[in-house]
Amino acid sequence: MKCCSRCREIRSLTGRYLYKARFTLANVELGSFPNAEDPKLGDKLPFGRKLHKEFLSATSLNTETPSEWQKWLVVSQWDELKSLIVRKNRLIDAIRMPDSLTARKFPDFVAGKTDLMT
Repeated sequence: MKCCSRCREIRSLTGRYLYKARFTLANVELGSFPNAEDPKLGDKLPFGRKLHKEFLSATSLNTETPSEWQKWLVVSQWDELKSLIVRKNRLIDAIRMPDSLTARKFPDFVAGKTDLMT
């Protein structure tokens, strides 16, 4: 079934307003209204204003007690992270020698306490 030019125009206009409505709603969640621009969701509030506080409490490293997410991350990714750092920095031989400076500083480097390994 062919569509007349008036139908195409209405569909196009409706689509445009639908996108503007979606963008406006997303911007409202980010604290910006009225704003029909395409929101940059990944910048400051990756899960929107409503869930941002919960996101920070789950992922913040400034807490004394690690969150469940942090515990899971360490259990599931710690060994892979260490292995990747060793391979990418070509430290395989240096890390095998337990008395080497690299082997001693490596745990602090991986934990983010220092940016030096040698």
